[in-house]
Amino acid sequence: MLPMPTHRFALAILLLFAAGGAARAATPEQVDSAIARGVQYLYAHMNGATFWETAAAPDYSGDRHQDLAGYQWGGLSALSTLTILTAGENPADPRVEAAVNFLRHADIRGNYPESVRSQIWQYLPLTHENKQAIEHDFELTLNAIHPNGFYGYYTAGVKSVSDAAADTWYDHSNSQLAVLGMWALAETYVVEVPRAYWELVDQAWKGQQWADGAWSYNNIENHAFAGWEAHNFNMTAAGVATLLITQDWLRTDVGCHGNSDSKEIEAGIRWTVAHVGDAYNNFAALGPGGIRYYGTYGLERVGQASGRKYLGAVDWFKTVADRLVKEQGGDGGWNNQIVDTCFAVLTLAHGRAPIAFNKLEYRIDFHGDTPKDANWNQRPHDAANLARWIGHAEELDFGWQIVNLDVPQVELHDAPILYIAGNQSLDFTAEEQAKLKAFVEEGGLILFNADCAGSIFSRAVEHLGTKLFPQSEFRELPEDHPIYTSQQFPRARWNTKPSIKGLSNGARELMILIPSADPARFWQARTVGGREEFHYLGADIFQYMVTNPNKLKKGRNFIVTPDGAGGGPAIKIARLQYPGMWDPEPGGWRRLAAIMHNQGRAELSVETVDLANGKLAGYQIAHITGTYAMKLPDAARAQLKDFVAHGGTLIVDACGGSGPFSASMDNEMTAIFGAGATALKADHPVYAAPNKLDKVEYRRFATKTLGKLATGRLRGLQGGGRTAVFVSNEDLSVGLVGVPVDGIYGYQPETAVSLMENMILYAANGPPAAPATAP
Repeated sequence: MLPMPTHRFALAILLLFAAGGAARAATPEQVDSAIARGVQYLYAHMNGATFWETAAAPDYSGDRHQDLAGYQWGGLSALSTLTILTAGENPADPRVEAAVNFLRHADIRGNYPESVRSQIWQYLPLTHENKQAIEHDFELTLNAIHPNGFYGYYTAGVKSVSDAAADTWYDHSNSQLAVLGMWALAETYVVEVPRAYWELVDQAWKGQQWADGAWSYNNIENHAFAGWEAHNFNMTAAGVATLLITQDWLRTDVGCHGNSDSKEIEAGIRWTVAHVGDAYNNFAALGPGGIRYYGTYGLERVGQASGRKYLGAVDWFKTVADRLVKEQGGDGGWNNQIVDTCFAVLTLAHGRAPIAFNKLEYRIDFHGDTPKDANWNQRPHDAANLARWIGHAEELDFGWQIVNLDVPQVELHDAPILYIAGNQSLDFTAEEQAKLKAFVEEGGLILFNADCAGSIFSRAVEHLGTKLFPQSEFRELPEDHPIYTSQQFPRARWNTKPSIKGLSNGARELMILIPSADPARFWQARTVGGREEFHYLGADIFQYMVTNPNKLKKGRNFIVTPDGAGGGPAIKIARLQYPGMWDPEPGGWRRLAAIMHNQGRAELSVETVDLANGKLAGYQIAHITGTYAMKLPDAARAQLKDFVAHGGTLIVDACGGSGPFSASMDNEMTAIFGAGATALKADHPVYAAPNKLDKVEYRRFATKTLGKLATGRLRGLQGGGRTAVFVSNEDLSVGLVGVPVDGIYGYQPETAVSLMENMILYAANGPPAAPATAP
């Protein structure tokens, strides 16, 4: 499991905030603002002649490792350009184009600027010129590595002429940057890094790790070089991140032998957690040049590469982001230094990457003994590699992370999809099952992969699904399902069409099970060629849940909880129960009640009323929805007719835009009231108050049928000088949940909420008074 809080971790938090006050979380908006201001700071320090360099040309005749003012020539420009691109600036911006062109032709011989330049190309279009640059930097980086697996200050064959140690010198700082550069080059898929390279680097770093998990700046025998202590936070973070990278490329065993753990990585993470405060508080005396923010950058590299949301008890990104936001200068920079500013912005920009998948770390306890880890992580990089591949396809940056069911409920919604893998039976406690059910009801999707096509796991998943959602069961996804037909990679074009099972409420998929294809083995091994359909499948499921990936933001979700004093009138609402799928989206009404409370518009009391034996007296509003055809008994019809006749308002919506439900309810309206609902005019008060809907927005799936509409399609039945029944053939119920899932014939979530609010308040307050007329 993820490490739980201890006194040592609590001490780490105190150290981290010794200079910054109490912990709080910077908002996503504050993080975005800090990044934007940091980018503007870098632009402001850019000049037309030398960009960010202190000299127009390098001087490689000196007698020191650093060539100019403590920096290797080209390094400031490479780091600034990388930062600007990582922050999301347009590569076509003339300033960025000029900087990239300068770096493409610059006489860079230092390892630091070369390693950083190597990371730039992944953000640029793969033009012929950029492919040549990738191949050039790949050859430099490959040839610069020492036989011992580390790097020095210069690329191969180029060194300071008077430095006698240049042939043998190496350190872990140079080596980390070089490996990050090689990793970025490999991610372009233009070059293929030999496996022997990753093996050499992997063994080199493992061989120089201290017994307690730490690394030093240099080799163990020379650990006191230049005052750097043996156990060094920055270099330990570098060691952990480097081994995570090498394992990503070397861990190709995709069998089912239990979780794959690296004792070196785990030891390094334990040491990092215990000394996380050093990232801020123990490096102030070690001179300028980004030491402090290089530490936060290292912490971010560990968090991102490992997928850990928490390092010990610390939510590392929230903690670091809050500190960085507070420490940013009025000019947008950090410490009024380019290097510090770059490392701070890189930390924030990488750390805010939206999370595509949460991978669940879970336990088993079949015999009442101490719970132990299940085989949840037999492919430790499956989710990471899939998220990265989808990012390439979308031309966006997506992350992943590991969570468990001990975290607060809301944190499961850091990602739209909760990914659960394994080959054993499942043994979730009642409390854990409740969390999984709530996650789904709040709009999430659970994706299960049966590692090695484990039938025991698949049977356990199907049992869990029907236990949590008794009215649903797993079935093969139909060939016309939106996952197969409406996403970037249509199933009809796949070479292999694996079995995919889904559990649905009739409107959207709640759970998806891949019982036999085991695509995670291909995600783990990065096997794309000839197996593209397994990556297409992952991408299509993600796109089904996130119809506009550009809007996916880390730290933002659709969960709304009541806060503040609230206010407004108390309104009683009956949710009508009948035999069948009467409550497909229970989370929607919980969310709507919280929204209206927080707005101070109303206090909703939402209760279930069984039409078979319930009484509607005392309720102002009744709501009925569903996803399948239904027929009410005569007694239920009589109840609804009496309810409306005595001033109640009935709201009917087809959850998901279900055609069978709409058709059956049209029949019910005629049977109950003797007439069908008719379209409401565009000037009906329900479109104007309290939410003025000048433009009604529909989901993408609905616009394929309706075209581009800007007006509502509500229908109604009139009686007693008011609209007594509202009918929507277009979905409102899924919209109340707030998720942008595909396949829904209905309104965008914001519009659905506004329409439902307006109908509720119209029903509670009565129609607006008619304007006075002249005598």
